[in-house]
Amino acid sequence: MAAQDVGSKAEEKATCVCPFCEQALDPSAPWCAPCKVEVRFCVSCKEPLPREATECPNCGAACKE
Repeated sequence: MAAQDVGSKAEEKATCVCPFCEQALDPSAPWCAPCKVEVRFCVSCKEPLPREATECPNCGAACKE
């Protein structure tokens, strides 16, 4: 794999993605700008959570309401 490909993969993984419309999220905003849906973030790993999540699908931490 070329060094350029590795860098692209790291950037992709580092970007938060809306679980509803799959657009890039601004983690400092409480909603997704493109689809206007409120987005909750995991208190442990800071990844966006699906609407009805009771635990984070990324790290398994319990979700706060």
